[in-house]
Parts: sequence; C-alpha cells; structure tokens
Amino acid sequence: NNNACSCIVNFIGKNDNSVEALTARNQVLNKEIEAQKQRIETLRAALENASSSFGENDRRTQNWQIQLNNATAALNNMERELQSNNDALEEAARELDDAEDKADKFGDEVENAGEQSDDASGKFSGLGTACKAAAATIAAAFAAVVEKAKAAL
Repeated sequence: NNNACSCIVNFIGKNDNSVEALTARNQVLNKEIEAQKQRIETLRAALENASSSFGENDRRTQNWQIQLNNATAALNNMERELQSNNDALEEAARELDDAEDKADKFGDEVENAGEQSDDASGKFSGLGTACKAAAATIAAAFAAVVEKAKAAL
C-alpha cells in the first residue's frame, strides 16, 4: 500500500531530521559551555584580583562577584539544556530501535505471507516471490535509514 509506505517514509524523515537537529544543538551547546567555563575562570581571576586590591566590600569587587554569579547561572542553564537535549536524543534512539524492530517484524510477516503464497499453487504462484522481494527491499532500505540516523547520534 502506497499510503503505508508514505507514512513510514515521512516518519523516518521527521525522526532523521530530529536526530540531526538534536545532534547539531548538542555540538553548539558543548562549544558554548566550554566558552562559558573559560569566561567564569576569567571572571574568577578578576574577582580575586579586585578582592585583594580593593577589598571584598568595594563596589568594583562586588560588580565582579555579580558578573561571576550571572555567568555561573548561565552555565547552569546551558548544562540543563544539554542534559535535556541528551535525554531527547536517547528517546529518539529508542524510537528508532522500536521502529527498526517493527519494520523487521513487518518484513518477516510479509516474507511468511510470500512463502505461504508460494506453497499455494495456481494463480497465486508468482505472488509469493514478489512479496519476498518487496520485503527484502523494504527491510534493506529501512535498515540503511536507521543506520544513518544512529550514526548521527
């Protein structure tokens, strides 16, 4: 059925883009987190310098402390987003595995139907061969898409 195939292709395409988008977002977040950690170290050094030069209660020292606190809060937010993104990637991987299992089962069922058709004689004799060939083609195409999506993880 063409509608069933279209649904499978649409499902795979959406998940593939989702995995790619999540993977790309992870790369960006990792770079941002590293840059933020460097900013924090710079701010920490500036705070220590201001504290020893001007004292802890000086307005300049307190401004460095505020900047350090804000940078630390931003880092915490980035790390939470990264964790959430990683959770979404793991869920996408589980969904792909589930879809792969269902496609394998579907392929087995089609192949079994083809074998049963081959066993029947008469006007259905060629149907079994066609079903087995279609099942093999669908299974191979789906496996290639799943492997591509897994590689993106």
